[in-house]
Amino acid sequence: MLKTKCRMISIRISQDEYREIKSRCLKQGVASISEFVRAATAHALSLPELPSSPAFAGVQLLALRTRVDRLDEEVGKIAVSAGIALRRPE
Repeated sequence: MLKTKCRMISIRISQDEYREIKSRCLKQGVASISEFVRAATAHALSLPELPSSPAFAGVQLLALRTRVDRLDEEVGKIAVSAGIALRRPE
C-alpha cells in the first residue's frame, strides 16, 4: 500500500554530490532523484515497507557493486605483492 507523502525534507548538497546522485539515478533507471534519495533513506533506516521499490533494489545493487569493486582492488593488490598474475574478465 502506498502512503501519501506529506512531509518534505530539504538538504543542501555540493554540485559534485548532485552530479553523482544524478549519474547513479540514470545508471539504475530510477525515475527521479527524490525516489533514489527516499530509497537510500529507507535503506539507512531499515524500513521494511520499501524493499520492493525499484530504487531500493538499485541502491542495494550499487552498494554491492561498490563492495565487490573494493574487494577486487584489494585482491589485485595482494596478487601483485605475491607475484601472481590474475586474469580479469573482459
